[in-house]
Order: sequence, then C-alpha cells, then structure tokens
Amino acid sequence: MTNLDEEINGIIQDAKLDYTDLWSIIVSANDASDADPRLSRMERTFALLRQLLARGFRAVDLAEGGKCVPWPDQSPNAIIRRIEAEWRRIGLDEEPWVGAIFWFDLPKSRR
Repeated sequence: MTNLDEEINGIIQDAKLDYTDLWSIIVSANDASDADPRLSRMERTFALLRQLLARGFRAVDLAEGGKCVPWPDQSPNAIIRRIEAEWRRIGLDEEPWVGAIFWFDLPKSRR
C-alpha cells in the first residue's frame, strides 16, 4: 500500500503521458495508507486535488484530436465547486461516473 506522497508522485508520472481523470485522484486520495479517516471520500479527494492544482495541474475539458481546453477559472475553489456540484447532482454512489467526466492536465512546463 502506498502513502499519499507516493500516490502524488505516481499521478505526476502518469501525467507526463496523458491527461489525468478525477477517478484516478479519487482512488489515490482514498486508497493511500495515510488517508485521513476523519474525512469523507469527497473531502479526501478535494484535499489531494488542491495539492495537485498547487503543483500546476489545470482542470480541462477534452477536445478533438487529443487536445484539451483549460477551464476559464482555474482557481482551486472554483474548480472544486464545479466538481462538487456535479458530483452531488449525479450522486455520491456514482464515483466512477463523476470520475470519468472531469479531467486535468499538467502542462509540460510543470513536469
């Protein structure tokens, strides 16, 4: 079992090859050996997401041709509000679905 720092490093390594989906972040945040049991799954996910955003990840929409379009507002609070609203709308039991509709990019300059 890996700890949160190892999970973050794995996400960063994967981001060198492709976009990162929210599902990967949900799994990493909640399967880490040092995941905070006092937090909900969503809270742990958003705590990890904040760390990734601080390291340069951007929320994006996928586009044709393997490209992506960054969201206009890249502030962590705006990103999390948008994801949380959709996550709650879809339902807390539908993590894999919500995890598949949100994507993040780590620009080459940040790798």
